[in-house]
Amino acid sequence: RRVNESIASEGRRINEQMVLREHYEEELRVAEAKRIDANRAGDAAAVATANERACVSFDTPILCADLIWRQAGDLTVGDELIAFDEEAELTKANGKTSRGRHYRKAIVIANSLKKDDLLLVTTPKGAVKCNPQHPWLVKRIHGHDIRWRWIQAKYLRVGDEVMHAVDVWTVDTSYEAGWLAGIIDGEGCLTDKSSSRNHSRLTITQADGIVSDVIGKVMMGRISSTKITPYQIKNRKAAKRFVVAATADIMKIIGSIRPSRMIGRSQRIWDGLYIGGTGRSTTVTSIDTFGSGTIASLATDTHTYIAAGFAMHNTQQAAVLASQMATMVENTRALVDANAAASSQQLQSAITATNERLQNLEKMGWEGAGKEKYSDPALVNLVEQVRLLTSGAATNSGKGQGANALWGYIVGGIGLLALVIDLVSRLSVK
Repeated sequence: RRVNESIASEGRRINEQMVLREHYEEELRVAEAKRIDANRAGDAAAVATANERACVSFDTPILCADLIWRQAGDLTVGDELIAFDEEAELTKANGKTSRGRHYRKAIVIANSLKKDDLLLVTTPKGAVKCNPQHPWLVKRIHGHDIRWRWIQAKYLRVGDEVMHAVDVWTVDTSYEAGWLAGIIDGEGCLTDKSSSRNHSRLTITQADGIVSDVIGKVMMGRISSTKITPYQIKNRKAAKRFVVAATADIMKIIGSIRPSRMIGRSQRIWDGLYIGGTGRSTTVTSIDTFGSGTIASLATDTHTYIAAGFAMHNTQQAAVLASQMATMVENTRALVDANAAASSQQLQSAITATNERLQNLEKMGWEGAGKEKYSDPALVNLVEQVRLLTSGAATNSGKGQGANALWGYIVGGIGLLALVIDLVSRLSVK
């Protein structure tokens, strides 16, 4: 009974385990199906987004971190650009809260050339050729809301305000530019945002004379916003101070004449400061079709860059999306493999445990059969011996009783014979 109950219990346990296993397999199958469907949907969305790539013409100048403008089509992965926050952020300074975008360094993560339809967006500060999907940073009045928003070129309207962060410049290799670069390196002072001010400032101080006159002429010819003020120190000759306070103007003067000492500190001019500023927006005057042309699908890690001086949004680069899709597929495959390995291990463990239990039951069965084979005949033999002993005891008892009766008969006969002889003797005497 014990063996039968053990076998029945093991059967019930195996059945329960199989039911749980089937339930687990079904849950795993449903989960993996959902995951694969989600990945397929993501792939489809990525492909659809890739077909809506936002790009500028390949010859559009892009501002790099070394303050040099390079064509969009010439940029390669790893190049460093001057970019900015994709979305406005709230910041607190001097007890005041403000919202805005700040300059950031960006890394090119993808770039490729392709053919696409082009639009020519024209403003008083310049024009840009881009495809219809390219987002611009635009300010439209929505009731009392005048925040900057990303709007695709195909939805731009004449009169929209767009962000023109900096002017485009070229490297000036003239004698005059070299002379001014030396003056700035020798007499200039660059105050960055780490000071008590929340903006950069380029200052040149020079005693009154022919040199200060030339500085004023050369500076004003390049940066019209240069402020010239008298500067006097006690017991010293009167001097003039030349100040450039706008971040965009400092970037332009340093980037164009390239003074060696200041170029080495150029990132401190703009990094973390507000993009734009007073007078940095401009108005769209026309949006025209420009036929088909070559565009650069430029992608950065900040999702932004500065093209032809305008604040632009990152492209949805197909190569980046393809890489992300490949990563998703590999992750899915790795997860499926891991689940399959875990399931296989669990199944193997269950099979091993079941086999061990069955072997134990089989061993118990053989042990029971052995006991029946070897123990029961011994018991039968013992019982037979007891029966024989009982039978022998009975036989011996009967023999003893027969012997005792014979001796009684003999003794009785002898007594009777003695009595007869005694009677005969007495009769003879009489």
